[in-house]
Amino acid sequence: MGWNIKKQSVMEIGIDFFVDTNVLIYAMEGQRRVADILRCSPGISVISEVELLGKQKYSVKTPDAIIAATAKAFNLPLVTADKDFKKIKDIEVVLLD
Repeated sequence: MGWNIKKQSVMEIGIDFFVDTNVLIYAMEGQRRVADILRCSPGISVISEVELLGKQKYSVKTPDAIIAATAKAFNLPLVTADKDFKKIKDIEVVLLD
């Protein structure tokens, strides 16, 4: 089975640079110099999303943070029966009863 995936450069998708998690935390804390830098088009890794969702914002377990960050990175809803995901406001959660 062959995959026909077109590789895109970061310039084609509009990313100027990648930022580390600590830079994002500084911006969230209101450090103006860092916030000014982020007005460009930074790339944010899924690992940074995991760190921010899991530890900084919502205090969820690491596996749950990885799942939530993946849903956020792909901009897809997360279907789950785990009610703990409802506290993560950065993603759309479809909760099964």
